[in-house]
Amino acid sequence: MNDWSQFPKINSLFQASELENSANYFSLAIQREVLKSEFIQEFYFRLEKELAFLDETAWNQFRQKVLRYITVVDQTRGYQQLFDCFNEIKGYIFLHSQGYKNIEFIAEINSAPTPDLIGKDIDRAALVEVKTINHSDNEIVHIKNNSKGQGMVVRDVLHALPIALTRKIESTIETASKQLLSYNTEVEINRRIVYLYINSDVVLSLDNRNIEALKNFCNGLQSESVEIVSEFN
Repeated sequence: MNDWSQFPKINSLFQASELENSANYFSLAIQREVLKSEFIQEFYFRLEKELAFLDETAWNQFRQKVLRYITVVDQTRGYQQLFDCFNEIKGYIFLHSQGYKNIEFIAEINSAPTPDLIGKDIDRAALVEVKTINHSDNEIVHIKNNSKGQGMVVRDVLHALPIALTRKIESTIETASKQLLSYNTEVEINRRIVYLYINSDVVLSLDNRNIEALKNFCNGLQSESVEIVSEFN
């Protein structure tokens, strides 16, 4: 398979983006013919399924938001901003699973920090801020070296949570909580939720006890005013 026929939502984003920009994520994907890779196909199918989950209003809102990141490339972390934006869909899916009927992406106004989503029902409303915790710098170096075929490197499995990671989680939740608590809306908000999507390093995730410890650590950071929901990759 080497076309977008099975990825209509992704193709819609590609067609609306800067097609001639050499940094275009989807254009590069086509040039490299990565759709021939089963691993990449699996990722695209998951992404397409999540995009298709959005209703028409949410899709149009998200589409306008994500387009700006399709050509943004960081020298070290590549298209991280684009993937972080895609992860906001997970917040939409979570709100839907909680029974909220009217779910929308909140537009950014004058670059002021705002939550990502609001979900409404007959007598309740919730705000969600999605935050992605990405791989450490060491993991990024390891991934890049592997992609360059520089050979296997023996790495020690971690058996405890790194302090740098727990501090990153704490500061991320603090920032997200401020966004949720400072946002003013005419609707009475019953729930404020930080949705954490954590890309854990391989040396951490190889010990299942670390993932359990991460879950407990994140849950321990909840407050009376802000809930924490965590997902691990």
